[in-house]
Amino acid sequence: MPTMRGKITRITQETSRYGDLHYFICFKMEDGKSARSYVYMKNGNYRRWCPHIVDFQKQLASGQEVWLEGLQFWNDPKKRLIDADSQFQLSKQPATA
Repeated sequence: MPTMRGKITRITQETSRYGDLHYFICFKMEDGKSARSYVYMKNGNYRRWCPHIVDFQKQLASGQEVWLEGLQFWNDPKKRLIDADSQFQLSKQPATA
């Protein structure tokens, strides 16, 4: 499956209807459309996201942009749900035309 690049626009910590804590991460993808991801603290992918979430939140709060590459849609791309298991890495801001 092809990977994409996206800018994080918002990160919030929420409680699911089952009482589990998770992070809700909103993205603006390079195609200009929005996407989202859910990172649950009980899932294995949390270990990959955990060291970065606080830094991402600080960068967003200071007005910096946070771009990630290596993002993949989970299952149906039309649902615009980013797979939290994506092997992401920090990316530079893409050049504007």
